[in-house]
Amino acid sequence: MRNALIIALTLLMSAWALPATAIPSTGQEPADPRDGQIAGTDGRLLTVSVEIEPGLSLVGDPAAAVVFDILSDRRSWIGAGDVRFQIIDSTDADIRVRIASPSTVDQRCLPLRTVGRLSCRNGRSLNINADRWNGATEFWTAGLEVYRAYLINHEVGHYLGYGHVNCTGVGQRAPVMQQQTKSLQGCVENGWPYPDNPPGPLPYADFVDGEGPHATIDIAAFVRRIVEALRKHG
Repeated sequence: MRNALIIALTLLMSAWALPATAIPSTGQEPADPRDGQIAGTDGRLLTVSVEIEPGLSLVGDPAAAVVFDILSDRRSWIGAGDVRFQIIDSTDADIRVRIASPSTVDQRCLPLRTVGRLSCRNGRSLNINADRWNGATEFWTAGLEVYRAYLINHEVGHYLGYGHVNCTGVGQRAPVMQQQTKSLQGCVENGWPYPDNPPGPLPYADFVDGEGPHATIDIAAFVRRIVEALRKHG
């Protein structure tokens, strides 16, 4: 039944095969259908670029897709309803997520000291240590997907003006602004600023083009996401 539904939705997506708005790829990684879509429904709009240092080999899905899926989740910073994010392919973005080798991150983070291990936010540049992106830490048990959510939400939190906090108590869920790469301090791993919100994107939020009465929904992108979800959880 699920396979039949996937086939039907795929045919439906083909029937709506009008060109979706897309941002050209920089060539650093394949263009992603999420490019140009908006995560969140209310608040100021911040553009986000995802840049990969040449020569790096990253584990899993394209980084831009991973970053967008994190930022569009209701447990991320959009959960408060006061900010939105849009992935674009431009270094003029408000926020530049820059995944790089440990040595490059160390240079980009100066005067902060990331000692070949940590990531940082420096201005509008979120400098992500590729070793952490690929492998989390030796004591992290919650899975790479959760660690990446922590990594992106933590550094975006700094951009939004939030500082570091400590574990609130042994066995408690770690605040996303805790430095969980250094130590859990007895807390439990957590990747989200609003972890009690339902998981997943806001309904239709990342398929809407425009605002107000002139907004339209990219049906092909909407159906494509349903197919992806069915295959992922099949």
